[in-house]
Amino acid sequence: MKYNEGSVFMKTPYKDGLISGVENVFYQDGKIQTVSEYLDGKYQGLLKHYYDNGQIKSEEMYVADYKFGISKYWFKNGHLEMQGEYKDCKEEGEWREFFLNGKIKSIGNYRNAVKVGKWNYYNERGKLIKTENHRILVGF
Repeated sequence: MKYNEGSVFMKTPYKDGLISGVENVFYQDGKIQTVSEYLDGKYQGLLKHYYDNGQIKSEEMYVADYKFGISKYWFKNGHLEMQGEYKDCKEEGEWREFFLNGKIKSIGNYRNAVKVGKWNYYNERGKLIKTENHRILVGF
C-alpha cells in the first residue's frame, strides 16, 4: 500500500491468503512506525511501535494473537515509561511505571489483570507518597 504521494505506507507478506512474516508500517516520511510478526494471520512474536522521531514507543510479545511475556513502553524522549508482563493478554506479575525523569512512579503486582498485594506510589523526586493494599475478591 502507498500514500497518495507515492511513498510506501505498508509492506505486508502473505502466505496462503493469510499474513505471515514481518509486516512493516511506515510514516508518510518513510520512517518506520510499526514492525509486527505474524504467523497464519495472527500476531506471533515481537510487535514494535515507533514514534515519528524514530524513538521506540513500545515492545510487546504475542503468542497466537495474545499478549504474552514482557512488554515495555517508552516516552518520546527515550526514557522507560512502563514495563510489565502479560499472560493471555492480561497483566500478570510485577508492573513498574516511571516518571519522565526516570524515577519510579509506581510498583505493584497484578494477578489476572487485577491489582493484588502492596502497591507503592512515589513522587517525581522518588519519595514514597502512598501505599495501597489490594486483596483478591473471591465470589460476589
